[in-house]
Order: sequence, then structure tokens, then C-alpha cells
Amino acid sequence: NWEILCTKYGLDFNNLSDSQKEELAILENAVGKSTGQSKVVAIPFAKAILDYSCSKKEDEIQGEKMYPFLIDAPFGDLSGDNLRNSAKKLHSFSNQVILMISPDSYNMVKDYIEPYVRSTVKLTKAASKNESIIGVE
Repeated sequence: NWEILCTKYGLDFNNLSDSQKEELAILENAVGKSTGQSKVVAIPFAKAILDYSCSKKEDEIQGEKMYPFLIDAPFGDLSGDNLRNSAKKLHSFSNQVILMISPDSYNMVKDYIEPYVRSTVKLTKAASKNESIIGVE
């Protein structure tokens, strides 16, 4: 219900553009739910923020910017079709996507991601130390 959402966030519905209404709907649905829906919605929500950040603004002189996109959770927390469907589109998010994912989850989506992978790095917890070892594979 738009009226409830606008009241909740202190917005005037009549002054919102279509894209702002879409962002409001995404924001509302990104709130944690026990169904795991928030994990699925979080990735397109972050993508929308990235797209906006990279888009050319009227007051900018230097044009479009490209930012790397770092994804940790919730990507690795997804499973099944949710994980595979997200992986299929991941390469289109930015020129550089940095994905933090467990080896098991990576193996589930390797076929979708590997053609676009330039390099992989493995973080390994050092035994009995409060640090990780970074190794390029």
C-alpha cells in the first residue's frame, strides 16, 4: 500500500518519480523476512544502487563512472535456483565484480560465472592465529 509506505518513510507519493517508487518497493521488500526473500531481493537492490552511482548526473562534467561491485552475503547464503539465477546475471552488474563465496557455493555456480572470472583468490584462516592468508589461485 503506497499510502502506508509513504507515511512510513515520510514521503509524498505525488512527488515520487516511477524509479523512486520502484526503489521504495525494493527497500520495503529488502527488510528481513523469515522466508529468505530478503536475501534474494538484496542483490537487485544493491545493483540498483550501483547503477545509480554509475549513471551520469546532470551536474557532472566527467561523465559516467564505473565502480567495482563487492558481494559477500547474501550471495553466498543463497541456494538452489536463487543462487543459480543470480549467478547468471552477475557478470552484467559492473566491469569488475568481487565475489566473496565459499568453495561449495562457487562449485554450484561455476558454469555460469567461470567464463567471466579473471582471477580467484583464496582466503585461508591461519591455524591458531587471528589472521587469514591470501593466496592467488
